Amino acid sequence: MVGPPLDGMASRAFIAGQLPNTPDVLVAFLQNPPALVPETGMPDVRLGLDQARHIAAYLYTLKAPRAP
Repeated sequence: MVGPPLDGMASRAFIAGQLPNTPDVLVAFLQNPPALVPETGMPDVRLGLDQARHIAAYLYTLKAPRAP
């Protein structure tokens, strides 16, 4: 496993453990992760602005898992 599960994204305080979790920051991170967090394991897959916005919107819809 490289990164954490993505469920509950909207309730997290940080992106990549250090960036504030706001829509604009998430879109920028999705477009070029190493530019914002050089040590990240997430590669730059060259997403366009619209693609990054759609992915960010989807991630913010994912609910956190329920406690057992």
